Amino acid sequence: MIRDERIDNEVTLSVLERDGKFTVLGRTGFHPVVVSGVRYWEPEFKRGIEVAVRTVTAEADVRLLCVDVDLERAIEAGTI
Repeated sequence: MIRDERIDNEVTLSVLERDGKFTVLGRTGFHPVVVSGVRYWEPEFKRGIEVAVRTVTAEADVRLLCVDVDLERAIEAGTI
């Protein structure tokens, strides 16, 4: 999904393991990824992530959080 959306140069993925449970974290570097029309893009992106994870394991608990670093804009847009 990260490659499909062409943000693989912007988002670094890491895998953490604790007590046999794995967590995949995606983070941006020093600047946020800007997505025009994020309120339209984000639901489709989340569904794609869920589908991709479910193809690997049905037992995963998928929690995806996209954060708008501009708090005022996020509140106005209803993305927070």
